[in-house]
Amino acid sequence: MTESPLTQLALSLLTPLMSNLADPARAQAAARQAIEAYGDASPLAAAQIAGLAIASLDSLRLSMQADIPLKQKLKLRGNAASLTRQSQRTAALAATRRPAEAKPGLVDPNDKLEWAASMTRIAAELEAKAATASPEQRKADKRWIEALGNVARELRQPAPIVKTPPQKPTPAQSPSAALSQIARTNAA
Repeated sequence: MTESPLTQLALSLLTPLMSNLADPARAQAAARQAIEAYGDASPLAAAQIAGLAIASLDSLRLSMQADIPLKQKLKLRGNAASLTRQSQRTAALAATRRPAEAKPGLVDPNDKLEWAASMTRIAAELEAKAATASPEQRKADKRWIEALGNVARELRQPAPIVKTPPQKPTPAQSPSAALSQIARTNAA
């Protein structure tokens, strides 16, 4: 498999962080796996996220050693918390920069017909389960089915067309007349 130069760069930057694995091939495989875990993000963003997370975990590991002073332990733990926050921020930023993909089972929030179809599907599932449900559950499900049906019908309705009366053209006013009209309106 040929990798892009950007992926190769990300791997070369991330592989040394995996040096605890001793075997260079395993370290590179771990780095590749970390980048692939963020498959939607760019390789460099993925390497940055994974690198920050690994450095955070390493700081925590170092802080667990018994022979270091308390001040050093606290500094390492603070460092780990800071790295974790930055990793999360980077992941959130990478998520906003990549195009949204349609994921199976998820509904586009702007597609009313898709929402209506999902609600109808959920109502049908509730109806199918009604035979095995307790009487109280059937009663609750019936209310849900009715509510889902009402919302689905409402979503299927075309948006009303609002007709506004035509505006009367206003004659061009002099600046002083316009200011006088504003003053009269504000005084009232």
